[in-house]
Amino acid sequence: MEQTLAAERLPLLALRGITAFPGMLLSFDVERTMSVGALNAAIGGDQKLFLVTQRDIGTDAPHQEDLFEVGTVCTVRQVLRIPGNALAKVMVEGNYRARLRDMKDETPYCTAFVERIEEETYYAHTPREEALIRRSFSLYEDYASLSSSVTPESFLRIVDSNDMGKVADYVAQNVLMKHAEKQMVLEELRPLRRIALVNRLVSREINVLALEKDLDEDTRDAMDRAQRDFYLREQMKLIRSELGDGGEDDGPEELEDYRRSLLKYRYEQNFVNQRLETAITAAQIERYYDSHKDNFQLTVPIVKARFLNISSDSPSLSVLKAKMSSEDPEDLAEADSIAYSAAMRYTDYGGGWVDAVTLSREFGKDYGQLLSSKKKGFIEEDDGKGNLSIAYVAQMIGEGETGPVEYFESRIRDIILSTRKQALLTGLERDLLDKAKRQENFEIY
Repeated sequence: MEQTLAAERLPLLALRGITAFPGMLLSFDVERTMSVGALNAAIGGDQKLFLVTQRDIGTDAPHQEDLFEVGTVCTVRQVLRIPGNALAKVMVEGNYRARLRDMKDETPYCTAFVERIEEETYYAHTPREEALIRRSFSLYEDYASLSSSVTPESFLRIVDSNDMGKVADYVAQNVLMKHAEKQMVLEELRPLRRIALVNRLVSREINVLALEKDLDEDTRDAMDRAQRDFYLREQMKLIRSELGDGGEDDGPEELEDYRRSLLKYRYEQNFVNQRLETAITAAQIERYYDSHKDNFQLTVPIVKARFLNISSDSPSLSVLKAKMSSEDPEDLAEADSIAYSAAMRYTDYGGGWVDAVTLSREFGKDYGQLLSSKKKGFIEEDDGKGNLSIAYVAQMIGEGETGPVEYFESRIRDIILSTRKQALLTGLERDLLDKAKRQENFEIY
């Protein structure tokens, strides 16, 4: 149960897209006038300030309703100021969670009236809790092997800890997640549920990173092919030139290649200059979804499901079925921990929506046939070799219905970004034409 201690008033600094956790070091840039003012007030006082995350990173001057309720009271450890620039780089250390009760918009900074939240310290002491914390270590190592932002060695700082809340906070701080997801971790005050939540979020991030790696490899292969083709074309031009053949047709092609190269260069320069504008907020995604709902009808059913492949005579089978069909985060965390050693495969697909085709591949069957065999949420298939494939379908949205925004979020993000890129490219072509007209550096054929 949450307990609050004496309240205090502190300088408030609103964070965009990042979250501060107790006991962790966090480095970030401070540039907004109100943020610089809060930092200066903290440095001029007892070094303490209240860090809280904005709900929408696009809000420049947040009020209390624009901020999450739970944040972290921190101590300023280091400040690096950049000469001739308002920007400052700051490093803070989280002290404890606190709840925002009131916010005053003052000049030159905002202050927060906060109440410290007394947290429960919970150490793993049962085999299942020990398995849960080991699962966190394993997931973090898997994440580090796929991500360039962390190293497996960074986990050595707490590898000997069995404080479940501390481990959860450390992993959440260092793994790349959406700021709203990190906020969920910050607001979960029960250590056992917190580490279960973190494990599910990290598992999903690992799946996403694995997909990104596959896409990067495909892109590299395509670029290698393109470079090889370009080299071969240049060699062919050289050979034709030496043979005195093909000189007339190369002019327009070379001019077009030059035009495309110039466009590409200017496009890249403009894209770098406008990189901050490519941040797509949750509110923008929601607005696009709401105004184009007819475009988001499902062509196949989607489900929230958990899949298990296990020996039919496993002593853990009945326990796993009970846990994986629960909606209690603790039960789901236990299912993940038990399955780690008892099952051949277990996944909850990161807790998100997946299409029925993906689920049906686990069984090697048509999704229509598969879903028709569902009984009380369960789908079971015996492979005839002593193994069971089991799925529990917690939620399902049928074909022809409008899918939820979270299912289409990645697609909407790509659409918005693609629209911006196309508008930028069109503008660049128009700029080139206008410049050529001004310099009279073109001919009309």
